[in-house]
Amino acid sequence: MQVAEIPHNEQDRLKALLKLQILDTEPDATFDAITSLAATLFQVPIVLVSLIDAQRQWFKSKQGLDVCQTDRKLAFCAHAILQSDVFIVEDAAQDERFAANPLVCAIPNIRFYAGCPLIDANGFALGTLCLIDRKPRQMTEQDKAVLRKLAVLVMDRLKEHKQKLQTEHKLQLLDLLLDSIPDALVACDSDGHLEQFNKVARDWHGVDVRKCEAELWSHHYNLYEENGHTVLPVERIPLLRAFHGETVVGQTICIKSKGQAPRWVSCRGEQLKTRSGQLLGALVLMHDISEQKQLEQMKTDFISTVSHELRTPITAISGGLDLVINQVLGPIPDKALAMLKVASQNSKRLQLLVNDLLDMEKLSAGKMDFYLQPCDLAEECQQAIAQNQPYADKFGVQLRILNTEPVRMQLDSHRLQQVLSNLLSNAIKYSTAGAEVTLGYTQVQDKIRIEVKDSGEGIPLHFQEKIFQRFAQADGSDSKAKSGTGLGLAISKAIIESMGGCIGFHSVPGEGTVFFCDFPL
Repeated sequence: MQVAEIPHNEQDRLKALLKLQILDTEPDATFDAITSLAATLFQVPIVLVSLIDAQRQWFKSKQGLDVCQTDRKLAFCAHAILQSDVFIVEDAAQDERFAANPLVCAIPNIRFYAGCPLIDANGFALGTLCLIDRKPRQMTEQDKAVLRKLAVLVMDRLKEHKQKLQTEHKLQLLDLLLDSIPDALVACDSDGHLEQFNKVARDWHGVDVRKCEAELWSHHYNLYEENGHTVLPVERIPLLRAFHGETVVGQTICIKSKGQAPRWVSCRGEQLKTRSGQLLGALVLMHDISEQKQLEQMKTDFISTVSHELRTPITAISGGLDLVINQVLGPIPDKALAMLKVASQNSKRLQLLVNDLLDMEKLSAGKMDFYLQPCDLAEECQQAIAQNQPYADKFGVQLRILNTEPVRMQLDSHRLQQVLSNLLSNAIKYSTAGAEVTLGYTQVQDKIRIEVKDSGEGIPLHFQEKIFQRFAQADGSDSKAKSGTGLGLAISKAIIESMGGCIGFHSVPGEGTVFFCDFPL
């Protein structure tokens, strides 16, 4: 019996085989389909997908044979991998290389063998697709061509197996990476079904992905609005918003899982698409801001308490100073009167700050009352101009109304005046003497827009994104002259939104600013 030579590239060949990670794997129907087809086409009792390991040949698929492997020294396939084309033994009993081989002399009694080498992209022969019969046979050129094509199919399956392993490894690595993220991550597939929770998400929710309808997500995953009491409506669920094409930025929700303290999270999410634009699903990251919320609540409680405690004495001080300044209690020396007027101005500023703080607290808690009733915008604008002209006179600024035609809308007149006064006073403060500030309204598509326009210095670019934040004030050399509480625009924004509108601005540094409030018709 002749033992096959070892290929000259054996070490590299074995590395390529081991890299496939296919040895000793479970049977695979895709390989079995090929060997079954070959057995039918060639009418042979045995067909094998044989892979040549260091000391054995192992069968990934086998038809007509019970064993899974044999010694490499006995393997016909060890000879076949040395060839570049189909290796044929027509009658092993008459071939001196194989006549004494136990596989010929005993079960499975091989007489005919034809093996097509399985050669990978790097030229390594990993094994064979082989046909075995217990009687001598010959192969035609057409038979060889068919066997080669079937061998190509086997190589395709081997490539797919390798790609599948690579994909699984990438997914495992991705899972490890996702689980290492300190934020919670949830994702859905292209059908909107939940697909992925990383470790943090599983810990926060107390469960893993469940197969349930989107309408039940809030119930199953204990999702609430930021107030911690209102169950999150389906249309407000961040992952669904992202899935339907919205870019979710900074949405705060509350997760109240059983056995855990309420957790407030800030959500950021968007659709996932291929480079060609095909929808893959959506992903949302959730960052725990519970500690920040607790600090904000402590700050709010502190400000609320201090504001309420200060309001009564400040009102009394301000009223008392007015009585003294007006000399109701008797004449006051000029020097003392000047100092009392300064004290009165500062007490009024402090009173304004306290009132703003209380308004902000009410708006944040949703406790500010709004009385919506029919209002005429022309009358509201005229009233705002009249109330703020004395303040404008101090700066040498002229106020002008652009509209007089009546427009009826459902608004809270008192709160609208509060907003217009804030916008006008800001425009006045940042205008130069002799400048003009205008107030008007126009219809833009299906909404009414109220605008306050000035030609002042404009809002610095670096400050524009913070303009509506609480206590936000732009830096400036004359900031003391223009100082305020830093709450006016934050309060105005909350008031306008509470009345169903929205507020915004356009500003070019050095060219002025336009603040606008939009209300749907």
